[in-house]
This record gives sequence, C-alpha cells and structure tokens, in this order.
Amino acid sequence: MIALLCSHACHCENGLKVIEFPPKSGIEIREVLNASGVEVYGGSYEVVIPAKVRGRGRGRGGRIRKRFKELGDAKRFAKQQHAGLGARGAAFLSLNTQLQDEVAALVPELEKSSQSLDELKGFLKRLDSDDVRLSDLGKGLSRSRTKGLDLERSVKFCETHLMPDGGEITFAKVVEEMISLKKERVENGLLRPVSLETFAYQTRRMQDPSGR
Repeated sequence: MIALLCSHACHCENGLKVIEFPPKSGIEIREVLNASGVEVYGGSYEVVIPAKVRGRGRGRGGRIRKRFKELGDAKRFAKQQHAGLGARGAAFLSLNTQLQDEVAALVPELEKSSQSLDELKGFLKRLDSDDVRLSDLGKGLSRSRTKGLDLERSVKFCETHLMPDGGEITFAKVVEEMISLKKERVENGLLRPVSLETFAYQTRRMQDPSGR
C-alpha cells in the first residue's frame, strides 16, 4: 500500500489517507489502490476538485478527478488548479453585481446545451470578424424557422443561387428551384396547394418578356 505524506491535515477513508492540498483549498489528494479484480498491483494519487470548489453545479463539468503515479505530480497539479481558480475568481469578483449574476446564469445554460465558454468566445469572435451582431443572427434564424427553413438549407440555397460556381444563374433556374422548395412545403403541410399553383403560374409567365 502507498504512503501519503501527512505534513498537512489528513484523514482516512476505507484505510486510505486523504489530505486537503493546498491547505484550506477544498481540493483533496487521495490514496488509490490500483487493482484488477481481487489483485492489487500498486497505488496512485487522485486529485479531486469538488464542483462547489469550482463554482459549478453537479451536472456536466462539475467535479474534476485526475490520477498521478507520483505524489509530487499530484500536488503540483492541485496547486496549479487552485491558483487558476483564484485568478478566475478575482476576475469574476471584479465584475459588478449585475454582470456576476448574468455570468452565473449563463454557465448552467451552456452546460445544459453541451456547449462551453470557450466555444461561445470563439463563436462571438467569428461574428465580430464578420461584422455580425448576435441579435441580428437570432432574428434571421427566427425568420428562417418561421418559413420552415433550417440554417443548413438556407446557407446551401444562398451558396447555390446567390453565389453560383462559374458565374451567373438564370432567372428560369431560380424560379424552378423556388417552385421545388415550395412543393416540399406543400408536402409537409406548411403551404396550401393553391398557393403553389399561383406562384408557379405567375413566376413562369415572368420568364417570357412578352407575357406568353
């Protein structure tokens, strides 16, 4: 069995020592037996950072566990994590109360949608580089949904018809593509057949300048 140095306050669980390191940090280093079935073939050290220490709920991204073969490596990791938590905590506390509440409310929503803060930051940077506001993007997506179009279909339509490979696209081809899309909406019960017939009749007449 491995021996966990108790230069810091420690206690035992199931005969294995547990210390809090750094002291009063809430981070624990635990002795762990490596076993296969009933055979024990050594030990390691597990760093446990509880969700409450990280300021998280019990859901996704809450508690952290990481094992190390050497005690020194485990202590080094625990110390680095504690320093990082302190730095992030200082940054959080520098915000005014309203912003703190907004950040605290945002994290559970991100975790619920399986997104991360890093992904959100990257997304906002891309919007900024393209000079797009988040509110404008939300309005555009909402309008597309109202019309029965998802984001991927909308993008593909724009790529094909507004930015075609090899040059311009004819009016006749655009008309037929739009009629095809409207047929899908009729099949899905999102558009009345008479509306499709009227649209097809009027747009096809527009293809001939004489109106025939």
